[in-house]
Amino acid sequence: MNPKQLFQDKYQQIRDFLLSSSDERNNEQLIDIRNILESFAFFIQFTNTKSQEFIEMCRYLQLEVYEYEQTLFKQGDPADKFYIILKGEARILIKSPGLDEIKQVGISGVGDCFGELALLFNSDRNATIVVGKQTELMVLHRNDFNKYMKFHSSEQANQAYNLLNVIEPFLSLNFPDKIRLASKMEYRTFQSNYAFINQGQTLNNFYVVETGSVKLYRTIPFNINKNGLIQFQHKYDPTKQSRNLKIEIDEIGPGKYIGDYELQHYKPSQYTAVTGMQTTCFVISLIDFNLMSQFQLAEVCRNSKPYPTDDHIREAFLDGIKWRIFRKQMVSKLQLELKTCSDVRDPTTLPKFQYQKDLRQFALKTLSYDKLMDSYLNSNSDPPQSQAGSLVFNELNNKSPQKKEKPFFTNVDEAIKKLKQSQGGSRSKKQILPKINPKVGSDIYNILVKK
Repeated sequence: MNPKQLFQDKYQQIRDFLLSSSDERNNEQLIDIRNILESFAFFIQFTNTKSQEFIEMCRYLQLEVYEYEQTLFKQGDPADKFYIILKGEARILIKSPGLDEIKQVGISGVGDCFGELALLFNSDRNATIVVGKQTELMVLHRNDFNKYMKFHSSEQANQAYNLLNVIEPFLSLNFPDKIRLASKMEYRTFQSNYAFINQGQTLNNFYVVETGSVKLYRTIPFNINKNGLIQFQHKYDPTKQSRNLKIEIDEIGPGKYIGDYELQHYKPSQYTAVTGMQTTCFVISLIDFNLMSQFQLAEVCRNSKPYPTDDHIREAFLDGIKWRIFRKQMVSKLQLELKTCSDVRDPTTLPKFQYQKDLRQFALKTLSYDKLMDSYLNSNSDPPQSQAGSLVFNELNNKSPQKKEKPFFTNVDEAIKKLKQSQGGSRSKKQILPKINPKVGSDIYNILVKK
C-alpha cells in the first residue's frame, strides 16, 4: 500500500501516537509506526527500516499544525526539520537566481515528505514551502534525524547513481548533488509494447532509460482522395478528407532520456512513447525536476530541442514513399532486362533497351538481382508504417526542424551513379534515401512510376 493510502487509513492512529509524549510510547506502538514509515522510498534508500535504531527514531516524531498560507521555511533558510504531510497540502515555490519572480513548481499532499536532503547533506533549503490549507505534519528535528538516520543506499539507489555517472548532462555534478538526484529517482519497469506516454498528455515525469528501448510515435493527419488513398502533398488541408498515420520518429536507448523539452517549456507531449521490449527507467517527478539546481537544469536542457513539425515529418515520409516506388520500379526493369539477356555471351551485341549500356554492364558484371535486392532494398515488400517512418525521419537533422539538403536525383543516370557508388558495402537508411528534385522529379516520377 502506498504512503498516501496508509496515512488516510491510519490517520487517527498516527495522530494519537504523535500527540502522546515520547515516554508514553510503548514498543508495540513504535513498531506500528515503523511499519507505516517503511513504505516511504526515502527511508528505504537511506536507512535500514528493520533496525532497532529506526524503531527508536519513531519515538521522537512530533505533530505540528500550520494554518492556511503559513510559511514553513523559505528558500535559502538553514535546515532544521524533516516533514511528512499527515493532512492537508504544501505548495512548493522557487526563486530563479538574479530574478525577483517566484514561481510555484508543485504541490505536495498527504503522504509526501520533504526537507530530508538538506539535513542529510547539511545544506540550505532549495525551495520555499507554504501550506495551502490547514495542514498537519509529522516532524523529526535535526538532532534526532542526524542521530538515527544513516546512509544505507539501496541497490536501486546505487543503480541510479551509476547511471548518472555515464549520462553527459550529469557527469559534472559533484558527489552530493548526484546523491540528491539519485535519491529522488524512482525505479520503474515497463513491459514490452507498453505506452507510458501518450501524445498530447501533460508530462509529470522525466524518464532516464536504463535498459531496453523506447520508440516514439507521432500521429499525423494526411489528406486522402475520394478512393481513400493518401495524396502526395506536404501541406495538410483540414477542410478535406484525411486519415491519421502513426509514424515512428525516434528510438531512445539506454542512457538517453525523455521529457526534457516538454518539462522545461511546459508543453504537452509531442509523441506517444512505447517500449520496444521490457524496459527499465529511472523517473524524476516534475516537482523534483524543477527543484534541481539551475546548473543541473541548464545541463539537462542545453541540447533540448523539439521534434520536427508535422509538415516536416509528412514531407519526409511522402518523399520516402516516392523513392521506394521509384527504386522498386527500377529494380523491376533491371530484373526484366537481366532475364532477357541472361543467355547472351557478348554484352556488346545486346539490343538497346531504355537503359544505357553502362547500366546494363553494371547490372550484368557487378550485381546479381538477388544481391541487388539484398543490399539495396533489404525487402521486396512494402515496409510497415513504423519502419517507413523511422527511415524517413533519418532525413531530418538531429531532431531539428531545419533540414539539410540532400543531393537531388534529376534523372536515371544519376540514380545509377549513386547505385554504383554504394556498391559493395552496407549502408545506413539515411544514405539510401535521396530526394527527387520537385522541379524535374515529376517527369521522372510519371515516366518510371505512373507508366
